[in-house]
Amino acid sequence: MFAIAPGPHREAASVTYYPTFEAREDAFNVSVGRLVPSRLAGPERFWADFSEISRRRLDADPTARVAFITSNPRDCLAFATPRQVLTAACLRAGISGSAIAAAVEETATTFCLQANRDQPLRTLSGGESVKLAMAKAAIAGENSCRLSVASPFSWLSAGNAGLLDELVERYASRRLPVSVLALAEEDAMDPDPIIGDAAAAFPSVSFAIRLETVSLRLATAVAMATTDPARVDFPDAAFSLRSPCLLMGDNGQGKSLLAKLLTGAMAGQGRIVVGGAASGRCRPRMIFQDVVAQTLSRSADGMLDGLNSADRMAAVARYRELAGICGAYLDGCMGSTANLAAGGMPPTPSLLEIKLQLAAQRLTGDTSLMILDEPDWGLSRRAAAAFVLAVVDMAHAMGIPVLIISHKPWWTPLALSRLTVVKDMAAGDGADNRDGFTVRLVKEL
Repeated sequence: MFAIAPGPHREAASVTYYPTFEAREDAFNVSVGRLVPSRLAGPERFWADFSEISRRRLDADPTARVAFITSNPRDCLAFATPRQVLTAACLRAGISGSAIAAAVEETATTFCLQANRDQPLRTLSGGESVKLAMAKAAIAGENSCRLSVASPFSWLSAGNAGLLDELVERYASRRLPVSVLALAEEDAMDPDPIIGDAAAAFPSVSFAIRLETVSLRLATAVAMATTDPARVDFPDAAFSLRSPCLLMGDNGQGKSLLAKLLTGAMAGQGRIVVGGAASGRCRPRMIFQDVVAQTLSRSADGMLDGLNSADRMAAVARYRELAGICGAYLDGCMGSTANLAAGGMPPTPSLLEIKLQLAAQRLTGDTSLMILDEPDWGLSRRAAAAFVLAVVDMAHAMGIPVLIISHKPWWTPLALSRLTVVKDMAAGDGADNRDGFTVRLVKEL
């Protein structure tokens, strides 16, 4: 198991496991005084919760200072760069004057953020974001009464597991309790036994990826007008692959950057060819790691807006089929098909149902490649395996290849090909990434 290491302060951290995202989120919300508005029930519920939180905080006990890391670490990060986030944390913790710069430097170094200190927050990877959230929480320990952390294991690669130990140790040294709320088997670090024989049952699907002089800039549109942002280069590469293909790499190596380039979610320069389709309507499509953000707070039926009637009906039909396949892998305990609105989607979907809905929509369009970015986020290991197997089952039946992005070894029994991303910092870039870096692709299988 990928868990907090034993040691003299191991008892300072309690780890509790939950079967679903919804149960874990509710427990986490209670642990932080119900300060997190619901993001799954649509915009009306979100703003109602937000208003209630604003009213209650007027009478909140100012001594009840709880440090926390949300299930999506970006939700507890503000400001434009990691340096600004850590500086604000220092000010809130009562650190002032010249001590701020020293505290920011020390904390950034401890949590392996030296190269990211001035990088725009929106360009950080999920792993880099959770490292920043842990660094912020480490500083917050100066004036907090305890720490509550939601699902750190879904973001941290095995190589960064020790950073969670470091954070727990800092709180334990001050005799402050730490609560970790995780999903069932979220911290497992062995290949998933459920999917061991599944790959052999799927039809064979092959595809290709080719990169030619590909690069992008890590900056917002505003920042690019005033600064010279870091440049990311992808060396030319051409691979013939078999689906499912597993794209692996440590936190911050560039896995999601590559995926966003492949799908056009981030604009870059150069030429990218996927599955033989360089142009036209047929293109790669992706389900982001944080699917809650990807829904843009729309209702389940609202996510179908913009589709013509034929595509809408096809998306609903594919959702029903996916839900059935997923339920079968879960031994019939999912219950999604019973939760469908007449002719539409679930009125109050679970996170698993939202993922299935997004998959159904992406398999409805002209798709050259289905990309699942860290598909276990928000799911127990069993539910994650069922979701991925259901998507691969349907995609392969349609002749669509699947690329799974993950730092976890869960998916190795399923992968028929494998790529690893390796990040090389620019020569002479010193302690930051202003001179950019290179992301290489290496075929392992």
